[in-house]
Amino acid sequence: MLVAIVGGILVASRGQPSTVGTEEPAAAVDAARPAPPVVDAAAQASAPDAAPIRRVTITVRSKPPGAEVIVGGVSRGIAPIDVEVPMGTAAILVEVRRDGRSTQQQVVPDRDRTVTLATRRSTTGTGGGSDLPF
Repeated sequence: MLVAIVGGILVASRGQPSTVGTEEPAAAVDAARPAPPVVDAAAQASAPDAAPIRRVTITVRSKPPGAEVIVGGVSRGIAPIDVEVPMGTAAILVEVRRDGRSTQQQVVPDRDRTVTLATRRSTTGTGGGSDLPF
């Protein structure tokens, strides 16, 4: 087997070795056939197959501040907080929880937006400052 580099292309040829003095060219490049493209394997491995997913930021605030923030069923931290989510048209559930109370709102992540959710104490009761509704 004879291996040579012709015009930056690795060419292999199977055939009988020729004798010295009557040697033929190592390989003939067929001008009618284009050379295969040079592919950088490292660049190809790191290139994404699809376009990147666009993301939007939902800024979640709570009244009072300091509530746990749950977006799409996943705890994301303590309000106020910026949460990045994939852009889309399907609503996602944004919830804040604090001191046993929670408030929820459906949000469509079609653009950056700010959501402020209040967790308030119950104003009904028997007097005496109880948070219980009875």
